[in-house]
Amino acid sequence: MQTDKDECQIETSKICGEHTSCHNTHGSFYCVCLEGYQASNSKKTFIPNDGTYCTEISCGIPPEIRHGYILGNYTTVLGSKVHYECEKGFYGEGGKISTCTKNEIWEPSTLNCKEISCGIPPEIRHGYILGNYTTVLGSKVHYECEKGFYGEGGKISTCTKNEIWEPSTLNCKEISCGIPPEIRHGYILGNYTTVLGSKVHYECEKGFYGEGGNISTCTKNEIWEPSTLNCKEISCGIPPEIRHGYILGNYTTVLGSKVHYECEKGFYGEGGNISTCTKNEIWEPSTLNCKEISCGIPPEIRHGYILGNYTTVLGSKVHYECEKGFYGEGGNISTCTKNEIWEPSTLNCKAVDCGVPPFVPNAISAPLSKTTYGNEVFYICQSGYVVKSGSQAAVCNAKGQWEGADLVCKELDCGRPLWIPHAEMIWNNSTTLGSMVYYKCKEGFQFNGDRNFSLCTISQMWENITVECKGKYKFILFFLRFNALYFSFN
Repeated sequence: MQTDKDECQIETSKICGEHTSCHNTHGSFYCVCLEGYQASNSKKTFIPNDGTYCTEISCGIPPEIRHGYILGNYTTVLGSKVHYECEKGFYGEGGKISTCTKNEIWEPSTLNCKEISCGIPPEIRHGYILGNYTTVLGSKVHYECEKGFYGEGGKISTCTKNEIWEPSTLNCKEISCGIPPEIRHGYILGNYTTVLGSKVHYECEKGFYGEGGNISTCTKNEIWEPSTLNCKEISCGIPPEIRHGYILGNYTTVLGSKVHYECEKGFYGEGGNISTCTKNEIWEPSTLNCKEISCGIPPEIRHGYILGNYTTVLGSKVHYECEKGFYGEGGNISTCTKNEIWEPSTLNCKAVDCGVPPFVPNAISAPLSKTTYGNEVFYICQSGYVVKSGSQAAVCNAKGQWEGADLVCKELDCGRPLWIPHAEMIWNNSTTLGSMVYYKCKEGFQFNGDRNFSLCTISQMWENITVECKGKYKFILFFLRFNALYFSFN
């Protein structure tokens, strides 16, 4: 059996390098870094022939603590310790030390720096804190006494490092002004207090009135602010005027005097008409309200209207006129009375009547229901007559006359009868409605047709006929029609 060689017998620093220890194994060996050092290959063991060496362990700059700082100097090698303290105005909870570990990491400190706060300042009886404040170390609050109190002692409280407010010595005492001063010919009305801001109200004795302020106030100096009230004997002076009114009779101005008001002509009164002199040297106002008499809008007249402009006050007059086509009977004036009523006008507007329509020769008028202004009558010519000129309508005008009755009816005229060749007319020369003409064939011709006469018609034309006057050796046929050959003499 071969004996194992112990390589570690050689000086360790020569075998493994500085800051190492050598460990023999069967047939070999390995190196380990001493405490406080670590292998450059980051392993626990190494063989030096690979270039590994041992370097000193360092944790670097210690971590910061919020609102804290490191006390004194420090190193960063394995096992080094740093000591933390909290900044001014903060206090610490938890461990204050952080240690450098073999992992080159600082073991974290559990220190938590909290800001010192004294919380809500203590209350002062009948006092309050002036303005805003903070609650951190060194903060100060300023106290003032409530209205109606004055202070004795210190007004400031300070937040200490023990998180306690250093107490203020302020003592707030209530202000009192004592008994109020007296007023000549006056007295204090009701009950009162004597603390700051208290007010006493003075009144003058009966028969006197006051000038100046009647209130006295308790001040912060514990003195009553003097009232300026001066009590003088009452006289109400000249009574107030009433718009559109006047005072009836004589009057006096002493306490209890009364004046009576009346309204001027053209006005009427609403409310009380008496004013009384009061203890305040003021006339108790009358509630009389003198209103102008107004009759309002005048009444309407059927088929009438008001002429021109008008007013509605007492005595005003309105003049009525009848509308066109109407005439008036009765008085046409209405007057505004003191009762605010228009005295009624007796005007009665009647329609103009044109009576029976005028006679138009050879014409008749259509039936007519009314003959008053604006109505029309229509004329038509009698049978056997036609319109020659003029209007067939007449209108009743505002003057009571029928206007436009100028119709002229002329007798109907058919003119000269139709001419028939080889025929003679037997005719009395009449061309009016119903006139007749007979036709007779001349010698050597014979009659052939439906009839041998023609009548004058309402259309002012002779009737159409078909007549044939036939010769013995020659036949001639005429067809005569209404709009064919004819002669008319008008």
